[in-house]
Amino acid sequence: MPATFLNDGIRFMGKNPTNAVVRRVSFEGRADQSATSCPNYNFCNAVIYAGEFPRSHTPFDYYFLSGTFFVSSSHFKNVSLGTVADGFLQNSAVVIGGSPLTGNIFENVDLAGPFLTASDNSVEEISYNTSDGNLAPVTIFPYSAFVAT
Repeated sequence: MPATFLNDGIRFMGKNPTNAVVRRVSFEGRADQSATSCPNYNFCNAVIYAGEFPRSHTPFDYYFLSGTFFVSSSHFKNVSLGTVADGFLQNSAVVIGGSPLTGNIFENVDLAGPFLTASDNSVEEISYNTSDGNLAPVTIFPYSAFVAT
């Protein structure tokens, strides 16, 4: 069955320290409730910074990603997740927004505008953003190791 969605607009991942800055981008999906789409929209993650690069063939054996991830002055509309810092982050600095002049707009974002999870020894800031129409304006999960079962 063909997929009817785009999983990521921009994805940063790898095993080496990675510094990423995303400014002045706009992502817009459309309503799509088909079985092969993300919940409610055809666009899953607009921008994602994730330590999900495999070290081996063992499930969930990933490299940790470290570095900086900044997203500012951007607009996200009709997507499942706006900005994501997800999975196996270590020694990272994450800033979503950052100042009154560089905040992001999350419009009709299904699950969460900024979504941050699984960071070890990291600093994360979400500030000066506008978020509406979603399940949670911001979602933050503390560090937890993914363990295959």
